[in-house]
Amino acid sequence: LFLDKIGVSTLVEFLNLKTSNQLFIVLDAINELLKRVPTENENFPLILGARHCIPSIVRLLTMDHEQHLLIKILDCIQRLCLLPTYRPCRRNQTIFQKANGFNQLLTLIQRSNREKFIQAKAITTLAYTIFGRKSFLFLMLFTHIDFRS
Repeated sequence: LFLDKIGVSTLVEFLNLKTSNQLFIVLDAINELLKRVPTENENFPLILGARHCIPSIVRLLTMDHEQHLLIKILDCIQRLCLLPTYRPCRRNQTIFQKANGFNQLLTLIQRSNREKFIQAKAITTLAYTIFGRKSFLFLMLFTHIDFRS
């Protein structure tokens, strides 16, 4: 696999970098891999999900980052949870849920009340993470988000 040749583990380890520019490059590389339509030999969303990429990306949501980096983080989550063929990746959605991703997204939505684009992107990402999962809809029904503040 192409992804194994470049070293998935190394790519995921780079998610622990502290500088925004380096993180942006790593997230951009992950996004490019996730844009490909999955095949039997190359299913990048499942490979990255199995290599503990999702908890690392969820952890990035807890930190204060620049707007362009937050957009890349949210794009990665969207592509990990919803395949390019618009089919949900249930395994990655479950990993995202277990990594406390819903709470981190809701927190981001609440704290980004001045940045409406980030807030809208985070809401869209939340929809991607529950797409096709009727059992997760209760989250949306019973969660109160105050958008007025």
